[in-house]
Amino acid sequence: MLCRFPLFFVVLSVVAFWGASFAVDVPLDSVMHLFVQDYMEPKLVPDDSAFENSQKNSDFGESAPIAVQQEYKKSEALRTAMESALVEGRIEDFRKIVSEVETFEKSAKFVHLFLNRDKILIRYFAKDFDFICNLDSMEQLNIEHFYTNFNHFLYDELKSRIATGELEKSLDEIEDASDRAFIYILLHAFIESNEEVSFLIEKYKYQLTKKEQLRYLVRKYWSKIDYDLDYYRALSMGASISTFLGKISDTTGIGFGGLLAFDMIRKNLFFEWVATFQSNSIKGKDSLWIDDMNFFDFNFGYKFLKKKYVHLYGFLNTGIGIADLACFDDSDGMRTCSNSPHQIYPIYGAGVVLDLFFTDVSENHMGLRFRGGVKNIWADKIVKSSGFRLYASIEWSILNYKKKNFAFEYAGDPPK
Repeated sequence: MLCRFPLFFVVLSVVAFWGASFAVDVPLDSVMHLFVQDYMEPKLVPDDSAFENSQKNSDFGESAPIAVQQEYKKSEALRTAMESALVEGRIEDFRKIVSEVETFEKSAKFVHLFLNRDKILIRYFAKDFDFICNLDSMEQLNIEHFYTNFNHFLYDELKSRIATGELEKSLDEIEDASDRAFIYILLHAFIESNEEVSFLIEKYKYQLTKKEQLRYLVRKYWSKIDYDLDYYRALSMGASISTFLGKISDTTGIGFGGLLAFDMIRKNLFFEWVATFQSNSIKGKDSLWIDDMNFFDFNFGYKFLKKKYVHLYGFLNTGIGIADLACFDDSDGMRTCSNSPHQIYPIYGAGVVLDLFFTDVSENHMGLRFRGGVKNIWADKIVKSSGFRLYASIEWSILNYKKKNFAFEYAGDPPK
């Protein structure tokens, strides 16, 4: 038993010695080969970042691997041929070159010709409209990316067709109106801003009868920031003229005054605070006038007409009025007569407001306001009579608008 232990030790030592000698004699790369022999170089995915890196270093020199140089030369030849066929209008040749490009893209490891969105333009120029109308394809290809000068000829041609109206004519052969509108808007989105594309979506939404296409465009591009014409404030000031109706008209004549008004508009509802001052002469008494002041005058109304340059409101009026007697002489001018009576009374009435504008809507939209109406006046303590005041005014108005982001309004019921 004891003799077996030395024998085991000797054998172990020999194995360790020869094992170490074997490790020293085998080259390092042969050992690494054991780990990488099943590893395959992955194919470069032609995404946007890979494309950008390849284009930044596209001037391959003699030091580049031969395979890289060959792929680069092949890609340049295909790109040049494609551009030439497109510019010269050789559609059939263009389609053949597109087929060659697709074959090249599948096998290329280092160089790729086009970005994902470029491929949508290529399909358009090849008149493969069914492909563009396939939303699954658009979800994969229509993604944000940087713009390069490498494939500028595609975008230059698209810009030219949009500017000349040729784009719309080129889509006439599409029978379905919804597909035609979808492609038209989608291609505009390659060149124009989301705000401009949103205008087209709104313009053609009734032609986009395929709701999935409309939903896609709205989700992808809709952005409408504009002035909120339903919720705004207004300020107006001006001069007025008035006359009385009823028994009080027997003792008073035409009067003049001024007013200041603050408005709040909510949808079509009209809320207004008005401060007015009117002074009417007393017949046969050149030195006496009746003053009517309304500092707590409130109008509640509705906007009946809302056009680009015209607004029309109707309103009911309530508040508190104060009437007193004023004396006039050459030395002191108009003043309250000493010991003259005054009367505080409730106001009720109705009227209309017409706003006219001469410029397009802006943050502070200015225009002219014409106001007319009728309200009561109680002056029994002053001229022993009461009645109604018929008035009209011309004012300078300023409407203050705020901007907001508008949600898209679908025609009819929103698609589910």
